[in-house]
Amino acid sequence: MKTNDLFDKFECKKDDKARRVLNVAPDKPANVTADELENGMTLEALQSIGVPVLRYSTQITIHGLIPAFDDKKRVGGYRNLIRNGNGSVGVKYGAIDAAKKDLIARSARAANGKWHPCVDSSGLCLQATFKDRGEAIAFAEAAKGAASMVYGSLHGICLPWGAGYMICLFIGAIPQESLWPFILSVTGIDCLETLDVKEAARKAEQEAKDAERQIWIAAHDAEREAEQAAKLALLMEKAVKLNAPIASGRLLVLRNTGDFLIAKLETIKGRMFAEVESGLGRKFCKDGFPWPKSLAAGRVYLIN
Repeated sequence: MKTNDLFDKFECKKDDKARRVLNVAPDKPANVTADELENGMTLEALQSIGVPVLRYSTQITIHGLIPAFDDKKRVGGYRNLIRNGNGSVGVKYGAIDAAKKDLIARSARAANGKWHPCVDSSGLCLQATFKDRGEAIAFAEAAKGAASMVYGSLHGICLPWGAGYMICLFIGAIPQESLWPFILSVTGIDCLETLDVKEAARKAEQEAKDAERQIWIAAHDAEREAEQAAKLALLMEKAVKLNAPIASGRLLVLRNTGDFLIAKLETIKGRMFAEVESGLGRKFCKDGFPWPKSLAAGRVYLIN
């Protein structure tokens, strides 16, 4: 169902004026609370708001007497509420049914299926990617039933550079009675309790992966430090054999030309360098990697 069809149902009229100076119902209280605004206006609340609502290309504007609310709150992750100078309130389309959209996005992530949620300033879009064109078309045909439960659009696109195809289901709003049937249709999750179980299981799985990665990182760091210590010991041993004086954090290194220069030991992002004095004060490396010219000129030596 198209979103415009939804607004036509409760007489949310399209306004041809880009900016209205006056509130069209300044003395009429709106049937809305601050919590409803700050948590995202629901479709049901809009249908019973009892004051004029005008729609534009990026938002709707609610006129009338509206209670005080936090207009800086990021509904749906974005600055979607705007208190106008005439007392009316602009509500970006992304804020409509924001709590329902968040529940749909959580369910899609927990299910870890073909649909992946994409949330931006315009709202929620479920996306599914395919390599095969026929598979994408079949998936879109099967998704028509779910798309009929929401106010939005279902379409497909070709990805650039021959990367495949994407089916997009944009969700502008969804009736409360269709919320869980829709979630069940696209994710297989039938209720909040099932969602909580799946989210807990996914969190535990991710924590196990993180712990395993931390173990690998610790072992890798220990191995790298051991290699670094061995290479540094070898370099120091060579310096001693060559009767090169060693000071605190400094040693003499042999350049390709055969002469000695005093060098300073530096550890940058886990890599140890010996930077010769003649190169001090010059930028000899970036992000832990020396400039090739610095290495070639002998201004810096990569020890590990």
